[in-house]
Amino acid sequence: MVKIEMHFLPDLYVTCDVCRGMRYNRETLEVHYRGKSIADVLEMTVQQATNSLKHPRSAQQITDPARCGA
Repeated sequence: MVKIEMHFLPDLYVTCDVCRGMRYNRETLEVHYRGKSIADVLEMTVQQATNSLKHPRSAQQITDPARCGA
């Protein structure tokens, strides 16, 4: 979003023409990991991101209470 100061009126917010509201430049949005860009990942819930991006072995180590010492 781009803020346009209107001085005597409330500020106006419009979607950026370059990034289309994704907050990153074109080069950054072209980088994908497992089919997702950083903008895609930040739109996910924590659960969706964990399921989508986790490596099976490391995810087990993090989520398995016995391995965490609980």
